[in-house]
Amino acid sequence: MTQRSRVIDYSGALFALIGAVISAILVAKHSFPDLIESSVGCDIGGIDRCKALGETEYAYVFGIPIAAFGFFYY
Repeated sequence: MTQRSRVIDYSGALFALIGAVISAILVAKHSFPDLIESSVGCDIGGIDRCKALGETEYAYVFGIPIAAFGFFYY
């Protein structure tokens, strides 16, 4: 394994880990909206848009939060 391919492998693993962590946070926001009060990236004008979107019918497929599919993808 060359140095270049090792860097590419580690970079891919790092990005996958970051994606899995973000997906896990979103699943937690869907499952436990009162426990996860952080609105980082979702707060627009004092309103948590992620929470509002998570309460719509489009946030779930077959009763499973869409963020869970993202988590299992990673």
